[in-house]
Amino acid sequence: MKAIHTLTAFTLIALASTANAGALIEGFDDVTTLGGKGWSFINNSTSAGSNWFQGNDGIFSSQRGAANSYVSASYTSTNSLSGTISNWLLTPTLSLHGGETLSFFTRTEAVGSDDKAFADRLEVRLSRQGGSANVGSDANSLGDFSMLLTAVNSDLTPTGFPSDWKMFSVVIPDMKGLADARIGFRYWVTDAGANGSNGNYIGLDTISVVPVPSTLACLGLGLIGMAVRRRRQ
Repeated sequence: MKAIHTLTAFTLIALASTANAGALIEGFDDVTTLGGKGWSFINNSTSAGSNWFQGNDGIFSSQRGAANSYVSASYTSTNSLSGTISNWLLTPTLSLHGGETLSFFTRTEAVGSDDKAFADRLEVRLSRQGGSANVGSDANSLGDFSMLLTAVNSDLTPTGFPSDWKMFSVVIPDMKGLADARIGFRYWVTDAGANGSNGNYIGLDTISVVPVPSTLACLGLGLIGMAVRRRRQ
């Protein structure tokens, strides 16, 4: 009986450890605390301006939580009158197997029928290089984040970015075993800035990375099986 209790406890610990390995939930209640959680801000825009910042509920409210509980980026990412924005927000280092589901919500500002819409774009990229924050050194470089997971309004059209909160999901590709990785959210807009034809304001909220349920189930069944065999001995 003692062996069963011991292995059951081990099972629960192992499941919890596996669940936490690739898990991430972030609602951006306070953007100033992100650095302490392992997030990174890197602005490689032409004549870099502002980094990602706390949401402005005067423009629109968050997807959930307090009204300003989201992270945002805007055309002020560049100080150039017309330049290229490449403004990165990198997750903490995650231990991923592949098969995990990344979900997030994003939107831009809704404009009236008589107002001009400025095109926005968001890329989501993956680095398999552990805790690397290498995104290159200029607005067109990717560094270690060469793998594109998904893009919102990839063609950079004025109405291609959702003007209400919309959820996007993508499955992490096979990592060939457990590997440390980071996910990069890249606000990437050409011809942006105060006099540019593109670039306005986007919000990002409720990011989650959910481990593969089958992985947890298989591990749990395997360890429980070990407990049963140990008892019979």
